[in-house]
Amino acid sequence: MMQSITMNKKNIRLAVIGLFLFSSAIYSQTLFFDFVWDDQGVIIFNKNIQSTEAALKTFYKPSIQPYNTAEHKMMTVLTSKNWRPLRTVVHSLIFNFFRLDPTPYHLLNILFHSLVVVLLFFLLLQIIEDMLAALVGALLFAVHPVTTEVVCWAKSLEDLMATAFLLMTFNMIMQLKSQHSNKRNITFSLIAIFTYALALTSKLSVIFFPVFLIIFIIYRQIKAENRHSIKTNVMRARWPLGLAIILTVATIAAVIARSVIIGQTAQGTYITGDCWTTWLSMPRIFLRYLQIELFPYPLYADYMNYPGAKSLADPVAWSYTVIFILVFTLLTWLLYKKKLLEPWLWFWCGLVMFSNIIAMNQLGAERFLYIPTIGFAWLAAEIFKRYSQRQAIPPGSKSEKILITTVVILFLAFLTLTIQRSAVWSNRFTLWFTTTKQFPHSQRARRNLIKSYIDLKQPDKAIPYAKGLLKDYLNQKNITLYAKVVYMSKPTKKMMTSLYKYNKNVALNSIAIFAAKRKEFDNAEKAATLAYKIKADKDSYDTLNRVALYAAKRGYFAVAERTVFLASGINSNDNTINRVGIQAAQQGRLDVAERCFTLAAKINPTNKNYAKNIQLLQRQRQRQRQKNAQ
Repeated sequence: MMQSITMNKKNIRLAVIGLFLFSSAIYSQTLFFDFVWDDQGVIIFNKNIQSTEAALKTFYKPSIQPYNTAEHKMMTVLTSKNWRPLRTVVHSLIFNFFRLDPTPYHLLNILFHSLVVVLLFFLLLQIIEDMLAALVGALLFAVHPVTTEVVCWAKSLEDLMATAFLLMTFNMIMQLKSQHSNKRNITFSLIAIFTYALALTSKLSVIFFPVFLIIFIIYRQIKAENRHSIKTNVMRARWPLGLAIILTVATIAAVIARSVIIGQTAQGTYITGDCWTTWLSMPRIFLRYLQIELFPYPLYADYMNYPGAKSLADPVAWSYTVIFILVFTLLTWLLYKKKLLEPWLWFWCGLVMFSNIIAMNQLGAERFLYIPTIGFAWLAAEIFKRYSQRQAIPPGSKSEKILITTVVILFLAFLTLTIQRSAVWSNRFTLWFTTTKQFPHSQRARRNLIKSYIDLKQPDKAIPYAKGLLKDYLNQKNITLYAKVVYMSKPTKKMMTSLYKYNKNVALNSIAIFAAKRKEFDNAEKAATLAYKIKADKDSYDTLNRVALYAAKRGYFAVAERTVFLASGINSNDNTINRVGIQAAQQGRLDVAERCFTLAAKINPTNKNYAKNIQLLQRQRQRQRQKNAQ
């Protein structure tokens, strides 16, 4: 028999230290990573983390909307449509000391991932009762490439915290024995309830656990082949079963609390348009999950490219459904016969929350596999133990060397893929450049890559991608983005030539706002005026008014006056004209202020405030004359 590691306190201590340090070392490069993608909504623009008081309120109140502008509309969904208060509180503590330095956020992810690996080791040690097999399972989880998205993405702290607290709960439950004193069992039960509550408030994806736990306990009783009566077996497992019922109640309470606080049960809508085609799409996603658990390459960031069923009559979707049913049935039967059903059960229970039974606005993502991968590592540990014991491998034999070599090669392959994949998440550019190479026609990947080039001040490199976007997806957002990169890379006069075949009105309005934000008011006025001459519609009206307000705030009153007066020819904009006048008056430009107040009063004579502003302006002029006379 292959020699196992002696299970004593010294060896366990060494294993724990080694696992923690090794897991931390794997992801040490992430300490130098930037914020990417949804980190903007969850961390950078999230007002909830800017004070501990606001963060604590997210336990019982909806999250504060970070921004209401169209540009950040999608970011608000990340906080307003989710209930993850514990993560928000932890992020607020980091923000309190380090503000928006990415390093401490990434460091916390590393530490929690390493803690998960250690807790998994303890769990496997209790279930399998073989230290070497438990070590193999924990190491496999530590190096598995599908965990990279969660660990490398700062905002995914919720997944790491939820998993860590869930494993703490499971470890405490494994300590419950009928032969132990009630006081000891009560202590472990209270700890389990507390840690499970922490898991629930980190992320509700752990709500599968009570159901899994009940099935797990019953299955272990059956597998043990006890000849005692059902009543006797239930009594032996009364503590964990009783605790499972309590956790079920806590789960229901958490789901109700989330629904009341957020105001909805589902996170979003069915991505394919209806529940039926979304559900028909899921078998294909599940097959991919199984594939990347065993062969984790290639890995993707843009989960919007996961293929979905086009209709209920889609033959490809039905083919994948049939294949999935056959694969699932065969593997379940084999694992049942081998008495290895528990880790398989964990894997699928962990995926229930991500199966689109309740709409989640996406088909799949690799981060959804973080908790289910524990089942994969658990299964590998069980198989390793059985193979090493049943083969009666003598120490130092050729069979032992082959087994060790196979395990080492697997670990090194996974480790290499993990390090390579982690590097992709280092910053916004590397993430979207890689994703665009994987999906050349992806709208989201190319849009984000273009924005990355803009951040890097390399708009020329973004133009080919922007042109490709317009060719595949001709819409207002993409026209706006194209206009932006063209404006940044070419003189304004030449710009019209390249924009001619597109909706110039939309493009020019976008350029006007962009130029105004950059304080390039001459270009902003030119673009807004051209857009108005092409088509005097609501977009042109809004753009002229916005340029006027930007210019007035910066003291460019000639531009402000011309653009705001031009907008008045399209529609009534007395309020904007009045605001420009107030800015002018505050900055001593009384002549501009008077013209603005007069025009505002002319457009809307029923508004008494405009007449008051004119009177106040006249008094101010009189005081100024008296002061000059003295």
